[in-house]
Amino acid sequence: MNNRIENPDEWEVDAMMAESAMEQFPAETPTEPQPVQWVSAYDHNRSYGGPEEGGWWFDTGTLLASIPCHNDEQVESAKKVLRDAFGPQFEGNHEIGSVLCEGVLQILVEDEQGADYPAERPHYE
Repeated sequence: MNNRIENPDEWEVDAMMAESAMEQFPAETPTEPQPVQWVSAYDHNRSYGGPEEGGWWFDTGTLLASIPCHNDEQVESAKKVLRDAFGPQFEGNHEIGSVLCEGVLQILVEDEQGADYPAERPHYE
C-alpha cells in the first residue's frame, strides 16, 4: 500500500486537515505560571574560619524564608512581607563587620529557592 501523495493539490487538503486537528487539541498551557524569581530572607552573619594569616572570617546565611514571585510587583510585596516578619528580631544588632554582631537581616532576590550558605564550610588554602 502506497501512502505517498502524488498530487500537490492533495498536500493543501492534508495541511488544512492537520491545522484543523491542531486547533481542536491546543497545546496545554500551565494554569499557574512558574516562579521566575525567589525573594529570600537570611540571618546573615560571619563565622570564624581559623587562625591562619592572623585570623579569617567567612559570611554565613541561614535561610529564614523564601517566597516564589512571578513579577516585579510580587517581588516588592514579598520584600515587605519578609522585612515586616523578620526585621524586628534584628533591630539593634551591630553591623556585620562587628565582632559583637549577632546577625543582620539580608533579603535577596534569587533565581532559585533560597538555601543556607555556604553549602560547605570553607577552609584556608
